[in-house]
Amino acid sequence: MKELQGPAIWIYNDAEFSEKDFQALINLGIGGKSRDENENDTRIGKFGLGFNCAFHITDLPSFVSGETIAFIDPHAKFLPATGYPPKKLKGIRMNFIEKEFKKRFPDQCYPYEAIEGCDFTKKFKGTLFRLPLRTKRSKISSQVLEINEILRLFYNVESNKEMLFLRNIESCSLYDMKEQGPNLIWQAKINNIDSCRNSRQKVIDNVDDAQIYQLDIEIIQCPQKVSEIWAICTGGHNKIKSEFKELKEFSQKERIKVN
Repeated sequence: MKELQGPAIWIYNDAEFSEKDFQALINLGIGGKSRDENENDTRIGKFGLGFNCAFHITDLPSFVSGETIAFIDPHAKFLPATGYPPKKLKGIRMNFIEKEFKKRFPDQCYPYEAIEGCDFTKKFKGTLFRLPLRTKRSKISSQVLEINEILRLFYNVESNKEMLFLRNIESCSLYDMKEQGPNLIWQAKINNIDSCRNSRQKVIDNVDDAQIYQLDIEIIQCPQKVSEIWAICTGGHNKIKSEFKELKEFSQKERIKVN
């Protein structure tokens, strides 16, 4: 897998995979989303079908979570054959501590090491994806992206307001990983998350349960830092009058400007 040891996109999340999440990704085509409409799962989409978008840029995504490392190879091109008669694998998952993965495959560990404390000698706290950039056309996709194009795509995201509409993402950062260390390009985080976490995650179906809360977002676009304060209303849309009386009262109380 030498050709996949070059530039890559790294994605870190401080949550570990559940058994359901592992099965969803190893068995491509099954998203880690709830099939039960009555199940109140605020993690919907967290590790679901959206992961398939990774194949726009890579042919062999891999990730570490807890004590597990996994590789996904839909066309069975890169992973070694096993069994008799030998059969190429489309995905593999193993406990990297029990299987002494670092000792057996040091080259595959090298890219991960030193990122968010990952060293393959102990349980990794969180989930770390590695998406090596596709260097030539393949059966999965004809799209080949250079590093500069990837950076341009991420630069286009930095001024967006997705944080206002997400329920579980509390901070997001983009780093350019250099040999001398990570270089922060931009970051967005919610400063008052402890006071609004429950409100953000709650799904409002009953108009009588409408809620208004404040969101204090800090945005770092190196070397500049700016803060934005938003008043968010969820639910009860048909009860909001044209003059936004309740919103204005809340804004005046919290000293927020409303046009």
